[in-house]
Amino acid sequence: MPICRRSFLKSTAATGTAFCLPTLRAEARPVLTVGLMSDTHLTREPSSAVRSRLAMELFKKLGADVIAHLGDLADWHYKEAYTFYREALDAVFPPSTRRPELLYAFGDHDALDPARRKEPRASWRGDCRQSFADMAARLGIDHGYSDLKVIAGYPFLIFPQTLDSQLTLADYERTIAETCAKFPSGPVFVLEHPPAYQTTYNSCFQDPRRRAVLDKFPRVVDICGHKHASVKNELCIWQGTFTAIQTSCLQKWYGLNIGGRIVGKESWCVCVMQVFPDRLVIRRYDVRDGVEFRPDAPWTVPLPFVSETAPLTVPARRRTERAAAFPAGAAPSVEVDGTPFSQVGVKFPTATDPDIVLHYRVEAARRNAAGAWERSVSADVFGDFYERPVDRKGTLSWNFDSALFDAGGEYRFTVTPVGFFGTEGAPISCLWRAPEKVLSEVVWRCDNPMEELKFVGAAKTHREGDWLVCGPGEFRIDPPPEAFKGRKGDRFTFVAEMQTVQTAVPVGVAFGLSRAVWSGGLLTPLGDSGMVRYALTETLAGDKPKWAFKFAGHGNLKVRFAKLWIQRRGKAPDGI
Repeated sequence: MPICRRSFLKSTAATGTAFCLPTLRAEARPVLTVGLMSDTHLTREPSSAVRSRLAMELFKKLGADVIAHLGDLADWHYKEAYTFYREALDAVFPPSTRRPELLYAFGDHDALDPARRKEPRASWRGDCRQSFADMAARLGIDHGYSDLKVIAGYPFLIFPQTLDSQLTLADYERTIAETCAKFPSGPVFVLEHPPAYQTTYNSCFQDPRRRAVLDKFPRVVDICGHKHASVKNELCIWQGTFTAIQTSCLQKWYGLNIGGRIVGKESWCVCVMQVFPDRLVIRRYDVRDGVEFRPDAPWTVPLPFVSETAPLTVPARRRTERAAAFPAGAAPSVEVDGTPFSQVGVKFPTATDPDIVLHYRVEAARRNAAGAWERSVSADVFGDFYERPVDRKGTLSWNFDSALFDAGGEYRFTVTPVGFFGTEGAPISCLWRAPEKVLSEVVWRCDNPMEELKFVGAAKTHREGDWLVCGPGEFRIDPPPEAFKGRKGDRFTFVAEMQTVQTAVPVGVAFGLSRAVWSGGLLTPLGDSGMVRYALTETLAGDKPKWAFKFAGHGNLKVRFAKLWIQRRGKAPDGI
């Protein structure tokens, strides 16, 4: 007689003992259903818990045996945030009824002390273990800061974002090794907030040492959050030496778009992982309507894991990725915000299959004196794959600052759809001649930066021929402070004409901002960018802004500057 699934769950969860996974038919019901959510960032406003509650309701509807929250439950360590989350949990799963197992991987936002918000950023975080203990008391968490939970015979290792003297990297490795030895077959689930380095989307900034540990354990399935991705992004699952899954945030998602300021986009998605003896099936849902995204193509991980035949490796998926196509006869259009103009907008239709486009590369090439086209401007525009079909508008657009163009110059705009694994579709293009620009005052300019300017900061830099080579950390170029005189609300546009070469991590560029990080500025691409113009605009809010051209290197950046300048305009006009 086949074992009753509920009895099976109760007995194995209660004993916590290892067992040999039973051989079941491929079409049998899953042994375990796990709801995965992350980065809810609840605040002191009750409305911030809406998405969390919708996720819980969906997990209940789908019969989740486990709900795992992968970190940053609260935006700061707000007691109100935990109250709102607990109220949502109690409403969906009343305490008197059977609840799923509840697992929490601790993220550092839950350790941010609201009382320290006005202090320097380095002092924002309180004691992580104390913060977790308070969070656990408020939410009724029944496991430790780091722990092992065995559910239906499957091990779930829970690790916090921050390792410390009580949980070192050696402890992390030893715990995984001991768990793999105790459970010699089947997956070992590792729940933690940050992703493993260079695995799932936007994990290039993580600690390589933690990744080196996981590389030793092929049966690990590393489940994370942290990077505020949309789970509709196909790069949110990775297979290599092990398997990694990045679940959606339930807040705003960002990403690595090259050449433009990074803007948050709303995220309403979660994952549901079905555990079968011979496979894992990861399905993606929108919590607003419970509709599954691409139900015909869930992420399926065959078990046991064999790296040579794993279907979700980047090379395997790159080989089978289809090139996106624009509708027949499609072309971009160009529109300015007036004559003279301060911004130019490029509008274009989305591809016929928007689900397979990560971003559209929008480029402008300028015709030089010899009649040849030279690329001068480039920006990535995220596709609308993350939107529900009902919310898609069929067109996208991107605005460029007039500082990137020369009045009277002839330009060719090209838009190319790019898939999640780099496959490019056929581009569309149009010609445009730049009209007169809004008058701007150039308050500082350098036409020979490599020879005339000093590069200062924590990152060590040195010259190699025409190039500046940057080590890890930040360096900056300080314009004279008198350049920033003006009235409150005046806009200062920082423009750099430069070429970068980088191999591993896109560099953060922050013109005018306090930190050169990806979330505050823009990114330059991997590889050789060619000579390209970049511009960012900041608004004057005080008398003495500490503004500069700032760059974040990661030990793999070479750069050479052709021109740098700063121009000032009045208050921002209405958009296009």
